[in-house]
Amino acid sequence: MIELEQRFAHLVTALGQRKLEEVELYAKEGRSHRVEIGPSSRPGGLVEVRSEEAGWAVRASGRRGSLFATGTGLPDPSGPWPESRGEPTQLPVARGAATEADTSDREAPLMVESEAIDRLGRFEPALRKELADARLIRAVLDDGKSRARLLSSRGMDCTQRSRAAALYLEAVAGDARRAVQLAAPTAIDFNIEGQARQFATFLTIAREGARGVSEPGEMVFAPTAVARLLQGLLPLLVGGDGWRIARHLRGRKGHIASHRLTVVDDGALAGGVFRTATDGEGVPTREVVLIEQGEYRQPLLSWREASPAHGESSGCMLRPSWREPPQPGPTHLYVRPDVDVSPAALISSVATGYYWLDALDGGRFDPAGDRFELPVCGFRLRRGEASEPVAAARIAGSIGKLLRGVTGVARDLSFFPRGYMLGAPTLLIEGLELTGDADQTPPD
Repeated sequence: MIELEQRFAHLVTALGQRKLEEVELYAKEGRSHRVEIGPSSRPGGLVEVRSEEAGWAVRASGRRGSLFATGTGLPDPSGPWPESRGEPTQLPVARGAATEADTSDREAPLMVESEAIDRLGRFEPALRKELADARLIRAVLDDGKSRARLLSSRGMDCTQRSRAAALYLEAVAGDARRAVQLAAPTAIDFNIEGQARQFATFLTIAREGARGVSEPGEMVFAPTAVARLLQGLLPLLVGGDGWRIARHLRGRKGHIASHRLTVVDDGALAGGVFRTATDGEGVPTREVVLIEQGEYRQPLLSWREASPAHGESSGCMLRPSWREPPQPGPTHLYVRPDVDVSPAALISSVATGYYWLDALDGGRFDPAGDRFELPVCGFRLRRGEASEPVAAARIAGSIGKLLRGVTGVARDLSFFPRGYMLGAPTLLIEGLELTGDADQTPPD
């Protein structure tokens, strides 16, 4: 890293001669291992790819403009550099030495080919044990680690180490198809057999379930379905426009949500897939409570957006790749679970209603217009038990009523990847509408 520091010093001098006084260098290197398998009936259906990559990004700004440039390896301070045609921008000022997050659990070597093949190979036999005519279409396991360092003329000097694994599964049974994308800190964290059981349930619902149900009732949402709801609420939860939307959604008593609902974002979440001590600009990450027991506290704000009137900042500038400039967004955005409530307790409390296991697509959300629609699948509930599958239905209603209608929160917090992580427990919600059929295919 001494060479990187020397190059940065020369870089500051070279760009300073072009009246670009604020300079930032982001350098990242990583390794990954991908194993992909197809159906057992397809000969040669194994693909293995190992890759290593190193790249950099430079941001520089002065009074008259800014530039952003990227490349592989390490930057040459002499350039050539693009013209500074972007809008002038400020870089954050370092406030004390940044402490790297604990990465002791990320030092294990990447999964070897035989381990990856063994884990992926468990899926189809376990699936067929539950559903005899089901078959695997594609399974992909990615395991990778990286190290990045950020230096800036504003005093930033921080290092980030990351380790993450991604799992993609796709299977069919007759005309029914399901695909999921999951993420975890390491490849061994995936429960392959558990995923096979879930696939069997969803494929059975898709083939045998009713369509177009419209009977009213309470609704229990599994974590996968809650995550889709939470994703649709991002305009309320992230960015300065959140305040305007929140004012529009408040109920008569001034609350935006049920007292049972607390929503948090935490870039340094213990055990989180993307946890880090600093964000993509070197600003320290922390826990930020966005909704606390029904009260809207603030949206997630970068240091540029924060003010006494709008709320405190957090390290929320994401940098998934060195090829892209940092952008504001959540890291681990989740509904805080209630450790004293089990999912079974919420389900058993419903005399007449529904248990929605997942959304069939992203739905339509209009927080500013206080309206949403979401196609879902799951089960009809009678006296707390599943009575029949529902392959496709459409729920709709006011977003404000959705938030204030949360009457139960369970303890089964689960996280799902969306370029960031969405965390959701099982929720019990009342006051939503059923508008009939939702003839959609299961989500990818």
